[in-house]
Amino acid sequence: MVAKKTPTLETKTVSEARRTFSETLNRVYRGEARVMIEKNGIPVGVLVSPTELEELDRLNARRQEQWAAVD
Repeated sequence: MVAKKTPTLETKTVSEARRTFSETLNRVYRGEARVMIEKNGIPVGVLVSPTELEELDRLNARRQEQWAAVD
């Protein structure tokens, strides 16, 4: 079994992300990269693949269930 490689985290400005949007989106979709987008040096968003978003949602739901059990 081959371990899946963790995508690299890249940081781009809004203008750079706009200029390279198609290429960036393809890299994110293929799981090669996660992209943090900054405006004036402040992070304003992150592009992640749909697969990673699903995993984040699953982890968040699990965490909420665990906290509900504690309450």
